[in-house]
Amino acid sequence: VVTERLGPLNVSIHATDPDVRSSMLRNPRGGMSLRWLRALLDHGIEVRGQIVLCPGVNDGEVFERTMLGVLDRYPELHSVAVVPLGLSRFNPESNMRHHTAAEAQAMVAAVHEWQAVFQQVLGRRMVYAADEYYLMAGLPFPGAEAYDGFGMHEDGIGMARTFEREWHGLADVATGPQSGFFAWVDG
Repeated sequence: VVTERLGPLNVSIHATDPDVRSSMLRNPRGGMSLRWLRALLDHGIEVRGQIVLCPGVNDGEVFERTMLGVLDRYPELHSVAVVPLGLSRFNPESNMRHHTAAEAQAMVAAVHEWQAVFQQVLGRRMVYAADEYYLMAGLPFPGAEAYDGFGMHEDGIGMARTFEREWHGLADVATGPQSGFFAWVDG
């Protein structure tokens, strides 16, 4: 990865607390695996983080400590996507559940608070909540400028706002990946 300058890379962070991270990854060594994130950043590799939030596991105080850890140890991250846990009826984990509307509202508020902190300290928002949180919380989506160019579109962040902009003819080109075989064939 380093010698070939591969990137951007997507890295699952979930929690910076080693015990919580190990538990979530079901790997006793999982708590130490973020050392590789530090190594990638030290070598100038562009990394985009993702935190899948599980209610009662890595939200609340754990999320706050994770954001503080990101700011303290990984400020070079390109961005951090905060997305809700997705479950199906085939989920074997009895303690995993969907967010309540109140929890979703709290997460949106927490992300907005951390955006202000990152903006003040780093000069950029860095952390973004998935559109799904706004839907679950019954909150309006942020304005287009709050997505900083929609760089996290593939993480489900800003998709609703870009769809709206494209629908109303406010975007010159479609947002999202434009490379690959089908884009080449269409071209």
